[in-house]
Amino acid sequence: MSEENNVNMVQCPFCAEKINVSAKKCRYCGEIVDPALRIVTEMKNESKPAVNIVSGSGVNIVPAGNNFSSAAGAVAPKQRITYILLGIFLGGLGIHNFYAGYSGRGVAQLLISLLVGWLVLPLVAVWIWVIIEVCTVDKDAEGNLFQN
Repeated sequence: MSEENNVNMVQCPFCAEKINVSAKKCRYCGEIVDPALRIVTEMKNESKPAVNIVSGSGVNIVPAGNNFSSAAGAVAPKQRITYILLGIFLGGLGIHNFYAGYSGRGVAQLLISLLVGWLVLPLVAVWIWVIIEVCTVDKDAEGNLFQN
């Protein structure tokens, strides 16, 4: 009977203890031995942010378990010219702010234009607001500078 039990046992690649051949996780060291489950777990851990405190005053947020290339998750910077053109042509609807990630400002401009757009004064105020934004905003909502 012990020979039959040994046939179903393999060595854990992490701690070299005997574990069941169908085990997903080693009961001795706790490591995941199933390759598919290990990949899924690593991907889940990578998507969770971990907070690292840097030199006492700042906080740096980096993905936990950063085993993959950082370029794979990098987002291309937004274009300043696109922001300006959207502001000029669709600024009254706040489309330029949605592009830059400022959804609160975009919703405010959209609602003002749609709800009280039949009045002239609110539309003038929105367009002045748009002109000021197009001239002064140089970062998106995440703090990344626009690309020229």
